[in-house]
Amino acid sequence: PNSFQHPFFRLSLAIRCLYFLAVGGFSANGQRHVPFCRIQIVSAGCKIKETIAVSTLISRYLLSGHLRRSDRRRPDAVRTRKFSTMERPAVELDYRNKVCLAPMVRTGTLPFRLMCREYGADIVWSEELIDRKVCTTKRQVNEKLGTVEYVIDKPSGGGNRTVVWSTCPQDRPTVIQIGTGSGEWALKTLNALDPNDYDGLDVNMGCPEHFSVSGGMGSALLKDPKRTEDIVKTLVRNSTKPITCKIRLLPTIEQTIDFMKMLEQCGAKAITIHARYVSQRPRVPAHTQLVPELVKSVSVPVIYNGDVFTWKDIERLKQESGCSSVMVGRGALWNMSTAFVEGKEKPALEVCREYVRRCLEYENPISFTKYTVLRMFENLPKKGLWYQEIIRSKSELIWLDIIDREIERIRQGLPDVPPTDASTTGRIDAKKLAGLEDDE
Repeated sequence: PNSFQHPFFRLSLAIRCLYFLAVGGFSANGQRHVPFCRIQIVSAGCKIKETIAVSTLISRYLLSGHLRRSDRRRPDAVRTRKFSTMERPAVELDYRNKVCLAPMVRTGTLPFRLMCREYGADIVWSEELIDRKVCTTKRQVNEKLGTVEYVIDKPSGGGNRTVVWSTCPQDRPTVIQIGTGSGEWALKTLNALDPNDYDGLDVNMGCPEHFSVSGGMGSALLKDPKRTEDIVKTLVRNSTKPITCKIRLLPTIEQTIDFMKMLEQCGAKAITIHARYVSQRPRVPAHTQLVPELVKSVSVPVIYNGDVFTWKDIERLKQESGCSSVMVGRGALWNMSTAFVEGKEKPALEVCREYVRRCLEYENPISFTKYTVLRMFENLPKKGLWYQEIIRSKSELIWLDIIDREIERIRQGLPDVPPTDASTTGRIDAKKLAGLEDDE
């Protein structure tokens, strides 16, 4: 029956809604996911159009494991154990001859870091954590996920909370990158973090974005050596973990050398050089040829960052830059299976599917997951309609269904859907969703 007043229809509708509410579960921020249950009510004619393909979708996802509650929680390695500070043995970091994951805004959360480590990254950097934000968090042990979380509890109550950063026993070695503009706030941030939860601390001195520079952080520190010196010395004096810095090229080679020598004298254990000037964005090729002279000017390890896209680039850029270690940013974002080491290559769609599943397991914020999924394919000149479906969708489970269908289409060699020009749709939407560009 089509009439909303019909008692049998209302009973059927209520049962279906309750079923999907039970299956959906809760996300990290307390919002309920109701996958594949969409009911449109047209009030004028009191008509209801149901778009629920119950038997097909439920059977598909129960068989594939997408709706199993064990898959929505955490990996098997974490499921049977609880996290405590004593479970994380101390790691003595050596920054030489390493392939590292770059700090990336909204992307470098726990699921992404864990996957990059599995695909060959030696050391992973967290996303940048802003000093004042870290200082408002409380450290909590999430026994359900087997993680430690730094959480901001919102005053409105009702379970509203924001996870600023999280880690787990498998998340090591990990370097936390902080954004700070003074020695005072750097010390407060250091005291707000439990040293058992990370292995190194890095200061962002390269971010050119307005929000960072206006707060005296990021690339603003390159113009203020005295304030930078205070920050690094304060952290070195008070931290039991190695302090490192990530910088960009200053206007001249001489200025960059002086700045790097100052960081070394302050006690920095390694320096990452992003081989671009502050005003340059990723589309500008990195100035690799300027780095060898910088490497020779200091005795601490220098990590090269800039245009490292696959494992094939690593040895070449080591030779050209003179650095023993490299840091991978966009290459890991586009396809982490080809970014770090040889022999683990997978199609990008399969890596994306694995990433979405991992985000479900660790309850990654859905906005961060969507941002990362869209950016995984930003370098493709043409995108199919499946990409636009993901842009319009708001559920990880729907994204998994879309990705599964596209993988199966490719496997069977079926004709592609009409492509969509990324320059006019997908890329713009991804930029709007991002709001910020990655530092690399």
